Amino acid sequence: MKHSLLYSATSRRIFSLSLMLVVLGSSATAFPLFKRKKKAQTTQTEKKSAYERALTEHATESCRGAFVSLHKTDGKLLVELPQASLGRDMLIGVTISSVSNPKMGDLGFKNSNLVHVRFIEKDSAVVMQVVNTDLFIPKDSPAASLAARLNYDNLDFFSFPIKARSAGNASVLFDASSFFLKEDRFFPIIAKNVGSYSVSSSLKENLSRITALKVFERNACIKMDRHYLVSLSGKSGTPISNYPVTIGVNFTLALLPNEQMTPRLSDTRVGMFLINKDVLASDGSVDKATFVKRWRIEPKDTAAYFAGTPTEPVKPIVFYVENTFPPLWKRAIKAGILWWNKAFERIGFKNVMQVADFPTDNPDFDPDNFAYSCIRYLPTDVENAMGPSWTDPRTGEIINATVLVYNDVVNTIDNWRLVQTAQLDPAARAAQMPDSIVEQTLEYIIAHEVGHTLGFMHNM
Repeated sequence: MKHSLLYSATSRRIFSLSLMLVVLGSSATAFPLFKRKKKAQTTQTEKKSAYERALTEHATESCRGAFVSLHKTDGKLLVELPQASLGRDMLIGVTISSVSNPKMGDLGFKNSNLVHVRFIEKDSAVVMQVVNTDLFIPKDSPAASLAARLNYDNLDFFSFPIKARSAGNASVLFDASSFFLKEDRFFPIIAKNVGSYSVSSSLKENLSRITALKVFERNACIKMDRHYLVSLSGKSGTPISNYPVTIGVNFTLALLPNEQMTPRLSDTRVGMFLINKDVLASDGSVDKATFVKRWRIEPKDTAAYFAGTPTEPVKPIVFYVENTFPPLWKRAIKAGILWWNKAFERIGFKNVMQVADFPTDNPDFDPDNFAYSCIRYLPTDVENAMGPSWTDPRTGEIINATVLVYNDVVNTIDNWRLVQTAQLDPAARAAQMPDSIVEQTLEYIIAHEVGHTLGFMHNM
């Protein structure tokens, strides 16, 4: 009986424990709180593609466009190219956008030449090629082009391992930090000489950072701050050693036209900026030639143009004037730009040169957009102005221009007019010129710099 009672009590305890486990088990089934949710998260992570992981593992700033997308993540620059952009002709250029010491760099200045590139896939990498444009192949010589190309091959310049591909292989993603965030001798930022001194510099990579990404319809900008230690040396010693300088750098990547302009052979009677070419003849021989740098100005009404009636161009040359100029300067700048319409009228075109202020009511306008040619005001003590332009190296077509007007150009006006014209002009017999002479001379200076952007040298 004692044994029976003990067994009965034990049985009840076992039964109670079993009942409790059943209840707990039922509760776990009815309320899947933690374990299943954690398992679902793991499954979701596993389903992420390499492309998704690359853009979500760290905080990412992206700027997307039709021909390229740019991503800043974990201190790196990822470039994404659609399949349609691979193999496209592009230009890369570098411009100084800010500087901590103006003696170490001029705003708007390019210390390197523009480089004609293509991005292509080779093996498991995206290769940036420098395109060889020394050889010009006329459209009527396709048979000889293949053999000629063997002597004018493109240069594999940089290789970027492919990081991922988007869904359906629509685009390829690669890390381009090794090119854009590091110093390269083909894209120098700091000039090699300052006055009579030689300049050496070293980049502090750990302090460099991307400040802005912009993508437009046919071009993109990568802005960054770079930090250098600069030393100057000359015959009299080393006046500056390991001097810290911060420089704002703007890389521009721009698509070149799909339809190439017909080149224009140069004429020694007209002083223009030129590009040198080897021209492939139909018999396979190669001749030397020079093409002029010029804008693509084509008549809207071809019949009227050839009948001798002035006609407007399909695409005029429009300069946008920065709003920070003083009113006196803006009047002179606009007048200097429009001077050139008289020259275009002599060859049958009207209203080729046009001018407008920076739009304040157009959110799409951006002076960094390669589609706009601009007149920029630079508040530094440089006594000068200059007119650089970007040219298609295949044909000589000018596709973008900028006129840089430095604040102290007024000192040049004072000096020029006093020394060169005071003998004949009583109004110029002063250390500081009156507004009428400043406006008149600045108009000439702007016309001169715009002339450079039209392809003319100093005898314009």
